[in-house]
Amino acid sequence: MEKLRGTNLPDWKACRLASLNPIAGFLAAGRGYDQGIPLSRAQERFTTRLLSRVRRFGLSLPFVFLSLMEHFLILLSSEASENFVADNYAELIFPTEKRDRPLFIYDPLCTVDNLLSTLSTLWETRTSELRGMSVFRLHDLNILLGKRKPSETHWRTVLAYCGGWIEGESGRKPCGTTPLVLILQW
Repeated sequence: MEKLRGTNLPDWKACRLASLNPIAGFLAAGRGYDQGIPLSRAQERFTTRLLSRVRRFGLSLPFVFLSLMEHFLILLSSEASENFVADNYAELIFPTEKRDRPLFIYDPLCTVDNLLSTLSTLWETRTSELRGMSVFRLHDLNILLGKRKPSETHWRTVLAYCGGWIEGESGRKPCGTTPLVLILQW
């Protein structure tokens, strides 16, 4: 990472032809990206916030995870016309096709990749009730709660995992369904 901090970003087109992704390396090193790299406005905002955290606190898996979650929730609660496309963020943080090392941090459970997949599902199935939410909190690992205003006392379940059981020929087993998109009516 130290060597990357002093290295010039390679030619973007040459990297694309060689199927290389230099962005993840430079973000992991706490370096900005070259303005010649075509990023959307949403991607630029995400990388700016992530870089700020990396420079201030260092690089860690929780910062990558929470930066993605925060960025998604900002997009979700804003009136912006930008879409959340998981692949657009995967290309920023995963240095290779294999998605077990976001910004070179070993993620054996692929939590960041699973988060991207879950957020993509939530974005695609969002409803008008979800668009009205502006306050969110993550409860446990896979339960996202939301409410419209900070003054509301009741949190609504937005996203969860099944947690239930199903009866089958081989007996009772966990449902295993994740994610469940649960927008409860007001």
